Amino acid sequence: HRTTSAWLVEGRPAPSADRQRGETTVPNDRPSSGPHGPKGPEREKIMTFVSSELIRRLAGDENVESEHLRRGLTDGTIVIPANVCRVPERPVAIGAGLRTKVNANIGTSEDYADLEVELKKLRTAVEAGTDTVMDLSTGGDLAGIRRRILEESPVPVGSVCIYEAAVEAVRREGTILAMTGEGMLEALRRHAADGIDFV
Repeated sequence: HRTTSAWLVEGRPAPSADRQRGETTVPNDRPSSGPHGPKGPEREKIMTFVSSELIRRLAGDENVESEHLRRGLTDGTIVIPANVCRVPERPVAIGAGLRTKVNANIGTSEDYADLEVELKKLRTAVEAGTDTVMDLSTGGDLAGIRRRILEESPVPVGSVCIYEAAVEAVRREGTILAMTGEGMLEALRRHAADGIDFV
C-alpha cells in the first residue's frame, strides 16, 4: 500500500514504459508521515493530486461534506485506494465517518485456475454492488490473471502479494520455506506496477 501511495502522494506517473520492458522500478523515497497521516508539505501534495471533482463526487456518494473527506485524507483517517497506473471507474473512499464498504474476494487455486471463471466472479460481484475486489490467485499465470482482472474491473482491485511470493518459492524450490524478504518486496513492486490499488 505504501508503494502505490508514494506515486499517489507525489503525483508521479507510474513507470508504464518500464512496465512494457518488464521492469518494475518503484520510488524508494516515501512521504514523511506521523501517527496521524502525512505532515506539512506532504498534505498539500495529497490535496493537489486529489482533484476537487473527485472529492465532490465521493462526498456525494458518502452523503458527507467535501471538507470531511479533505480533512480525513490529510489526517490519515480516510483513504482513496487508487493506483495511477489504472484509475478505477468507480473510485471509493474508505475510513472514518463513511459508510461500511463491501469487498469481494476472487482468485484461482493450484487445483482450479480458469481465468474466465474469475472474470465471471468479478462481473457478478460488481453487479451485486461490491465496492472493491481482491485477486487472491495462487494458481495459473498469476501476472496474466491479475492484469486481466485489472483491465476488466471498474472498482478498485487489491491483492495479497505474499501469496505470489509463496507460490514462486514453491515453484522454484519446492517449499514455501524458500520464500525470502526480497521475493516478497519484488512481488509488491510487480503488483504496484501492474496497477493494484491496495494490498
